[in-house]
Amino acid sequence: MPAPSFANEIYKAQNIEIYNKKVRQSEIPDLREIDPASLPKFEIIDPVYLCSRLDLAFKVWNYVRTSLDSKWTNIRRQTYHLLASMLRINFHNYGNALKTKLKNNFPVLLNILLESNNTEAKKGGLYILGSFCGLSQDCDLSSINIKESLYFFRKNESYISIALWQKVFDLQNDWDQNVKNAANVIIQFCAPRESIKYFNQMENEKYELKLSEVQNKLNLSKAFRSCPVIEDEEESEEVEESEEVTSTYNEFTNKDQSHIENKSHSSSSDNNSFRDETDNEFNERYFYVDKYDNEQLKELIKLFICSVLSASNK
Repeated sequence: MPAPSFANEIYKAQNIEIYNKKVRQSEIPDLREIDPASLPKFEIIDPVYLCSRLDLAFKVWNYVRTSLDSKWTNIRRQTYHLLASMLRINFHNYGNALKTKLKNNFPVLLNILLESNNTEAKKGGLYILGSFCGLSQDCDLSSINIKESLYFFRKNESYISIALWQKVFDLQNDWDQNVKNAANVIIQFCAPRESIKYFNQMENEKYELKLSEVQNKLNLSKAFRSCPVIEDEEESEEVEESEEVTSTYNEFTNKDQSHIENKSHSSSSDNNSFRDETDNEFNERYFYVDKYDNEQLKELIKLFICSVLSASNK
């Protein structure tokens, strides 16, 4: 069943008063009982059609969900496509009954996929989440000004739990490049920015704490080295341990100091500079999509689609 495209949703947003007049209070029809040939009479953003479409999706939800456990790769891939299409929705279009069904099923599925150790499952979860937020294959990149419509991709941000957004944020450090790319594009386009600021702050504090612990051990090792005489074998082992700590410190600083500088831009003399950063300053520094032009944004959406649809190595 056709889903509203990016262009459809933007049109609706630009003509919201006309759209609201079309909202009907009639009972939702069961699309399984309607002749497919008659479906074109529905406007694709007609609220009756949208509610009927989602209602049908939940009637077949368990059957579709089971297909993700198939041993056949092609079946699993088609299932991810189907789920992404089923959930290509604007949460605001639906009544409480359908919203409740969505809240009871969608987060559970996302949590399973994003927590999986399987790369295919993680990409599938990101594909479905991206579609839910507006990043989809049928995004008409030729006729829409993405730059002026960035708000569209955050229309459903509040209906995804903070815990799930944390998982997507963490997947930006996944070992698989396609998972990293897909997670990063979702964070840039779709995530609640206040939450991302918090996750970023916690990550920086974690690295600062780790660096502080290694620094303290290094200071202790220097104290052991300053001892003029090694009296017994135990002290000799302590000195050898201090050398190991020094090596660990050097390795850590070479590997992770750049991460700290890039993420927080904090210095050793002012570790609170990031915490004092305003929302506008953080958004300007972290969310590069705000600075991209229309063509760059289109390329970023294409990167997301290519990443989630790429063949998995594992």
